[in-house]
Amino acid sequence: MLLVRPLSKAVVVFLFIGGVACRSGDDVTVRAGLTDTTGTTQVVAPATLTFIAGRASGGQGVGALATSQLSGTRDTWSAYVEFAPGARAVAGFLLPADWSAAGTLSLRTNYRGPAANDMRWTFEAFDVQAGAWETIADNGFASDWVWTTAVFPVGARFVSSTGEVLIRYGTDSPADASDLDELVLLAGGAPSATPPSAPSPALVPPATAPTPAPTPVPTPTPAPTPTPTLRWQPRPGTSWQIQLQGALDTTVPASAYDLDLFDTPASTLSALHAAGRKVICYFSAGSFEDWRADAGQFPAAALGKNLDGWPGERWLDTRAAGVRAVMRARMDLAVSKKCDAVDPDNVDGYTNDPGFPLTAATQLDYNRFLAAEAHARGLSVGLKNDLSQVAALADDFDFAVNEQCQAYRECDLLTPFITRAKSVFGIEYSGSSGTVCAAANAANFDTDMKKLDLGAWRMACR
Repeated sequence: MLLVRPLSKAVVVFLFIGGVACRSGDDVTVRAGLTDTTGTTQVVAPATLTFIAGRASGGQGVGALATSQLSGTRDTWSAYVEFAPGARAVAGFLLPADWSAAGTLSLRTNYRGPAANDMRWTFEAFDVQAGAWETIADNGFASDWVWTTAVFPVGARFVSSTGEVLIRYGTDSPADASDLDELVLLAGGAPSATPPSAPSPALVPPATAPTPAPTPVPTPTPAPTPTPTLRWQPRPGTSWQIQLQGALDTTVPASAYDLDLFDTPASTLSALHAAGRKVICYFSAGSFEDWRADAGQFPAAALGKNLDGWPGERWLDTRAAGVRAVMRARMDLAVSKKCDAVDPDNVDGYTNDPGFPLTAATQLDYNRFLAAEAHARGLSVGLKNDLSQVAALADDFDFAVNEQCQAYRECDLLTPFITRAKSVFGIEYSGSSGTVCAAANAANFDTDMKKLDLGAWRMACR
């Protein structure tokens, strides 16, 4: 069995869902809300609100940000979210599947708090092309402690390949709090080349007859894939356990379990789901293992050199169509067992000596293939190690799983996942718990100290 392979060469997080606050370590799956449709503009409510600094006041939830309810100086506690002094939070949005870059996108908010000349609160969007946050507005539009609505444009460069948009709101000042009664995206359709003959309000059919069949508009219909809003997206603060050997200990107080895809029966996943856990299913995507049930499906020409220290394991030619066919079948097995996510290992073969002319470019292509196949099946997918390509792949993957970044002093390379409010599940096999956990928590990683056999023993840093 594949165990671990060393690499070659305190922030508290809250998710607010429907008015319920969940502490760090709780697991939350959310469906992004389309709260309203007016004409061709859809109002997209935030699916998650993740505090990366400071906190929100109790009894308030992300649902309050879906609609604007307050004006003037009205104060209805449950209708808004109050951000404490020094707070900063990331709101995650998922755009409707029919939105395209040819359409319009803007951010609308209803703010109450200090005027900008007394204290600055900023609205930032994450630029997926530049890999950085960009300030798109501040509270300069508002009067002091009076509810004020404003709309700001948001460019297509802030939309990820999976339709996600991250908006960060906050301040570095400890002076005062602020309140948001609304924080939504307005997703508009592209302008029509030919004006429609009559208005067609969204969600409301014509009163007299079915919609006439005009000449079909040559707009391609997206391939029938699972709705992306159903995919689990772990955020920093999600507790986890990885166990690949020994009798499974289901008493570990973790929100997510990383378990072997082949060796774990579907009944175990069902029991974990019944207990409110998520399950990440591990398999090797870059190596051949001669004990696996599907070992005979790999083409002989795609089997490369032996992995040093791992009997029965050989590198794979990840460019080969036959290898990719096996990986698709493994993803199908994950779906049949109802895995929430997959953890494909050995996806950095090009940095080793696999026996094939693999390159950084071929590895990027293969890793993006794995991510696309997982997403097409409604599965989340983690990037295992492959630190040199994190910056290029952080938008394609939903979380990271890393071994020993502290030991190799490479943890900073995982920052792109944290800036996108995506979990980094860390494993450290050595070092003192105090030192390891202090560094992991400061980086906002969800790190476990484990033994090399990846059995049940675990010491979580948070």
